[in-house]
Amino acid sequence: MTNDESPILTANHLHKDFPSRRGAVAALEDISFRVNAGEFLCIVGPSGCGKTTLLRLLSGLLLPDRGEVRFKGVPLTEPRAEIGLVFQNANLMPWRTVAENVRLPLDVSGRKETADEQVARALTLVGLSDFAHSHPHELSGGMQQRVAIARTLVHQPQILLLDEPFGALDALTREKLNQQLTDLWRELGATVVMVTHNIREAVFLADRVLVLSPRPGRLTAAIPVEIPRPRRLSLLYDGAFNDVAFRVRQAIE
Repeated sequence: MTNDESPILTANHLHKDFPSRRGAVAALEDISFRVNAGEFLCIVGPSGCGKTTLLRLLSGLLLPDRGEVRFKGVPLTEPRAEIGLVFQNANLMPWRTVAENVRLPLDVSGRKETADEQVARALTLVGLSDFAHSHPHELSGGMQQRVAIARTLVHQPQILLLDEPFGALDALTREKLNQQLTDLWRELGATVVMVTHNIREAVFLADRVLVLSPRPGRLTAAIPVEIPRPRRLSLLYDGAFNDVAFRVRQAIE
């Protein structure tokens, strides 16, 4: 699904500091890579290595202290509708229905003309059409995360950035949502960049896994996942899968 000749997102020598009582502390140092159009890229590394910071730089929510992010060859200096970001927590408004939560970005941006159609399409993509009039407290944790993904998809972004979206879920629900996510990615034909602490999750989902070092985060490995698609959950117990997962684990160490 990748196209090596068409980088849609490029990170060039990114460096990001954060202030502290002892002066500036480097979170990321000299990070460079490209994301190809249609690729599913996962980013792994130890806690505190700057994975979330990197994702926010790729979204335009943060600006690097040095280096630059380019979207389709143009410097990214602010958030864009073409780049959607899903956070670790669903952050749904409890008084709004599922459909109203998904519709919120369109209400804020004033794009209301086709809002009903866009909301219906986003809910169909994540398999929640039957829950459009439910409220968040009536949903499981996994379903709430799917609402958060639908809320991002309502803009029909070209790039979907995911920050550990299933980290708080139990293992079986997480496996099921991983399968649904890879099916959704294939249907959309979008580009996905996902941060995760789970090595097996990264290998199951990704075309390529980037490994970051402990803080300050540096790119230490880019490991291709040359396992045929479509992938099914039974793959998690396959020998070739375990070989790639072991390579990623070694790179983190």
